[in-house]
Amino acid sequence: MEPGEDLVIRLSAAVTLRSALDDFEFNAEQFLPYQERAFSLLFTLLKEAEECETKVAYRIYLHIFKIN
Repeated sequence: MEPGEDLVIRLSAAVTLRSALDDFEFNAEQFLPYQERAFSLLFTLLKEAEECETKVAYRIYLHIFKIN
């Protein structure tokens, strides 16, 4: 989800991350070392998104991410 990567790839990575977070067997403790960076990259992606639907979806992702 790095800013220099293609936007479609970054959006796909965010969707994949959400799937992992929603998984019943997701282990939050194993993800902790990556949490801050992933949240930062999701927030950057949200700021760069132009479509309203995309922005709404990623706000929901950020909310779910903060809860986990």
